[in-house]
Amino acid sequence: MTPVPYTLSLQVPPDAREGDNLTFTVDGVEMEIPVPPGTLPGQLLSVQLGDETSRGPSDEDPDISEDSVTIPLADGQTLVLATVLPSSPEILEMDESDGTHALAWPAGQWLADSLAHHVPRLPWNDKKDNLVLELGSGLDTAGMAFGHCFGQKIQRLVLTDHAAAVPLLQHNVRQNQALLPSHTVVHELEWSSAPTDRNTATISYDWILGSDILYNTESIPALVSTIEQLLGEHGGVLVAVRWRKPDIERSFFQTLRTGCRNLKWKLLDGASTTHWSEYGKASDIFFQQTMIGIGGKPKALGYITEQDTERMSQGEYDAWDRAQMQLYLGTSA
Repeated sequence: MTPVPYTLSLQVPPDAREGDNLTFTVDGVEMEIPVPPGTLPGQLLSVQLGDETSRGPSDEDPDISEDSVTIPLADGQTLVLATVLPSSPEILEMDESDGTHALAWPAGQWLADSLAHHVPRLPWNDKKDNLVLELGSGLDTAGMAFGHCFGQKIQRLVLTDHAAAVPLLQHNVRQNQALLPSHTVVHELEWSSAPTDRNTATISYDWILGSDILYNTESIPALVSTIEQLLGEHGGVLVAVRWRKPDIERSFFQTLRTGCRNLKWKLLDGASTTHWSEYGKASDIFFQQTMIGIGGKPKALGYITEQDTERMSQGEYDAWDRAQMQLYLGTSA
């Protein structure tokens, strides 16, 4: 099985000072970490660790293969999502495709798990014929998991992505149709200041979903505009964020908060309890006091470089990913 990250909490001793090394032992291995800047005696340091010996999923791993991934659901059912079309030996190649639609993005898998285990009761309206739209569906994990969990309240589930992603997405919907609301459809939708897709642009949606849709920061203005135009008057936005460039990505939340939708954002889940408006700033203690194991040696989240990620085991990389995920609910109420 893929290694599961685990967390150690270390209390800073009363006589410790910034820069002092704290020594501790894990599984018989002695480690040390420096006391981060701004840390006070008595505070807790969070150390995210993974299985150092595992460098990725093994050939026997039942959750990941070369051409599919499986996503467990809360009721014991499982989504099986193809990463390549059965009729093609390679990921669908089209001029405008970069292949990202054929990847199992971790935030989508994490959102699927959060829906099953962590999210408090969502503020559904009284009606049972909700229209739900997912943006940037990809394979799709999050939208299908949402539809499976809340199908009794959904009249229509619309999964969307750019043109290159649609054939693979349609295949995955067909393969998992028994687990989805009966009216689950797939449409092409390009984010823009004026979405023109005939199947979606004339409808107002009660819920809009997205997971890891901020990674291309240049597309954030078009994404925001698309949400503003397609979200119903009293609709909600559920978005799983895997932070990469917080200084830019915060604009997504800011614009929808102050724009025509005036959304109020509530943090539902995540390793960090830091609000989106402060996440990743110099004052963000989470970045200073959360340690990620790199080859068994902890390093503060805020100082990890691209070179560090190349030395991580699979378990350490998973811990690094999860530490930077948050789930937000945006509503007008």
